[in-house]
Amino acid sequence: MQSSSHRPGGPWYGGAAVRTWLRRGLLGLTLSVGFVGGCGPIAYTVAINNAAQAVEEARLAGGTERAPYEYNYAYEHLQKAREFAGEAEYQYAMDMAEVAEQMGHRARDLALRRERERGH
Repeated sequence: MQSSSHRPGGPWYGGAAVRTWLRRGLLGLTLSVGFVGGCGPIAYTVAINNAAQAVEEARLAGGTERAPYEYNYAYEHLQKAREFAGEAEYQYAMDMAEVAEQMGHRARDLALRRERERGH
């Protein structure tokens, strides 16, 4: 007679514990894939908001006149980030948004520095 632990329905083959474990594992895997697949738009939204804020701060600081190269570089990268996002290319969009944010900060800082220097 066969041992009950090795035949269908036993604890090692299709038992309730194994079925529960498999269901939980598949549910976890499904949720993980769903979250990973959905992270692009979320991460992009954060990146584009930060970049847009940096570019706007540069504009308000006078970056269009006192740091035109840096400002326009930031602005164009922001536009390109939005274009990539429109094509669902979120990694490229986030890369462009990161550059836009960095250059936006640089334009803001440079514009403020040049304004201070001009005032002295």
